[in-house]
Amino acid sequence: MAALITGIASHIEQLIVDGELQPGDRIPPERVLAKTLGVSRASLREAMHDLESRNLIDRRQGRGTTVAEPTAERLSLLDELSKQQVEQRNAAELRDIVEPTIAFLAATRRATTNIQRLEETLRRSADALSADESLRLDVEFHLELAHAAHNPLLSTLVGVTNDWTLEPRRHSHATPDARRRSIEGHRDILDAVVAGEPAAARLAMENHLADVRRLVEDRAIDAESEAL
Repeated sequence: MAALITGIASHIEQLIVDGELQPGDRIPPERVLAKTLGVSRASLREAMHDLESRNLIDRRQGRGTTVAEPTAERLSLLDELSKQQVEQRNAAELRDIVEPTIAFLAATRRATTNIQRLEETLRRSADALSADESLRLDVEFHLELAHAAHNPLLSTLVGVTNDWTLEPRRHSHATPDARRRSIEGHRDILDAVVAGEPAAARLAMENHLADVRRLVEDRAIDAESEAL
C-alpha cells in the first residue's frame, strides 16, 4: 500500500515538475482522478495528503484542489540564480559540491518514508525503460534524496540544477549499459543511506557523479565522431 501511495504522489508531482500542471491549475475531483489513474479513492486520498504536506497542492473548502503557487523561497532563489546565467558546466560543478553533502545528510536524517520513496524510485528504474523514462527517474531519485536531507533550500537547489543539467544528463541514459551504470550508482548511494553511513553515502555520490561525467563525455565524443 505504501509503495502504491508513493507512486501516485510521485506521478502527480512529476506532472507539476514537468509543467504539465501549472500553479493554480485545478486537480480533477477525487472520484475522476482515481478512475483515471486506476487506483482506489483511499490510496489517492493518502497521496494527496502527502502532496499537501509538501506544499505542492492546495486543498480548500469550496475551491477544490489546485496546484500550489511556488513558495517565495523558491521564487527568490530561482530569480537570484537565473541572473547569473549559469552554464551547464557550472551547474555540473555545483552538483559536485552540493550532492555529496546531500547524500551525507540523507544518511543522517532520513525517515522511513524517505527510504520507501527512494526504494520505489529505484525499483521502477530497474525495469526495461526508454532513455527518457530512465532520465525522468534519475531526476526523481536525486530529488527524493534531497527531500531525505530535510533541508528545503537543498531540495530547491537540486530542482534548479536538475533543469540546468537535463540535456547533458540525457547522454548518461542513451544506452542500456549507461542506464545500468546509473542504477548501480543509485543503489550504492541508497545502500549507504539506509545503513546510516554518511561518509559512505558521500563517497558513493562522488563516484556516481564522476561516472556520469565519463558517460556524458564518452557519448559526446561518439556523437562528434558520427557527425564526421
